Amino acid sequence: TKRYVSKAGSKTVLDKINLEVRDKEFFVLAGPPGAGATTILRLIAGLETPDSGEIYIGDQLVNELEPKDRDVAMVFENLALYPNKNGFKNIAFPLRQRKVPDKEITERVMEVARTLKIDHILDRYPRTYSGGELQRLALARAMVRRPKVYLLDQPLANIDARIRANMRAELKRLVREIGQTIIYTTHDQLEAISMGDRIGIINGGVIRQLDTPIALYAKPKDRFVASFIGAPRMNFIDCTCEVKDGRTMLVQDSFNLDVTSSQALVGRNASDSELTLGIRPEDIWLQPNRKSPDCLQGTVYTLEPMGSRALLSAQIGKNLVKALIQGGTNLRPGNEVWLEFNKDKIHLFDRK
Repeated sequence: TKRYVSKAGSKTVLDKINLEVRDKEFFVLAGPPGAGATTILRLIAGLETPDSGEIYIGDQLVNELEPKDRDVAMVFENLALYPNKNGFKNIAFPLRQRKVPDKEITERVMEVARTLKIDHILDRYPRTYSGGELQRLALARAMVRRPKVYLLDQPLANIDARIRANMRAELKRLVREIGQTIIYTTHDQLEAISMGDRIGIINGGVIRQLDTPIALYAKPKDRFVASFIGAPRMNFIDCTCEVKDGRTMLVQDSFNLDVTSSQALVGRNASDSELTLGIRPEDIWLQPNRKSPDCLQGTVYTLEPMGSRALLSAQIGKNLVKALIQGGTNLRPGNEVWLEFNKDKIHLFDRK
């Protein structure tokens, strides 16, 4: 647990976090700004002190250890490079601080620079580097130490989107080569699910769910996780569960949806009849007509072309529902459409 005290009062930024990162795992902490992920890294690094709880690296309790004695390397969002030192000296700096012999420094700097493909620009100063090169320089400075744990705090946040996509792939490759434990924070759900072996979704200082990327996408434990993971964002529709003539129905002003086949899902997720139905845009089918009783009538609100696919926004009663459909359609705002939910992919959340 971590609290900050100010004139305005006390604020709990981490509330009884209980977390274990496995050896040599690429572990991602993902959540919105202010969720508490960066604070966790700072606690591990020793830059902050927990108000309660213990932190172990391996079998060693490190609460009382100075940051320099914890054998961790941290890459900050702002990179914190030395502008008056060239690339070589930036990377070599932590080794010089530890009085490593010059010959070994040169060998280790060149080895990590070659791995990161920046060995040809080590004589240049950071101001001449591109965003991607700056990022690799900061990573090189962390890697050259060969610590037990790498702590990467949103290292790609300030990089151009095109370079960031390349860096994600490059960083994932590097992680496999390093074979070391990495804890990585990000606000970007795509970054999280494309890179992490496991992901901890954090919000309001609480770990909401800790699982593999596939499990987080397929079986989110609550509405926050469901809304955070996946793009386009999941649709949410408030409804009531009613049992009529042996059939289990989700009832809403604009439709009734028979979910008898998903009765176990309803029972597992509902403390009473007040529910929220979740359905991802890719799990909604556009039908040419009312092919089945489950088809819902809607009106086209907008259509956003996305190359081979398009994002359809349709008004169903008071609800604006988004569906990913095939591109090249002639639909226009105001057109009538029929949409069918894939019942095998619906999610139900207890509204209370």
